[in-house]
Amino acid sequence: MLLLCLLVLFINTDRFEQHNLADTYPDRVAAMVKEYEAWAERSMVVPAPR
Repeated sequence: MLLLCLLVLFINTDRFEQHNLADTYPDRVAAMVKEYEAWAERSMVVPAPR
């Protein structure tokens, strides 16, 4: 299982990336995780099982 830590930031209003909004937008986090995992699988960057 791939573990990710995502930061959801609004660059327009938080230029210095001080506020992680992942807890505020769990639906966006879930969508980004799904897209990343699909990309990682296609690109074969998922770690091999031990």
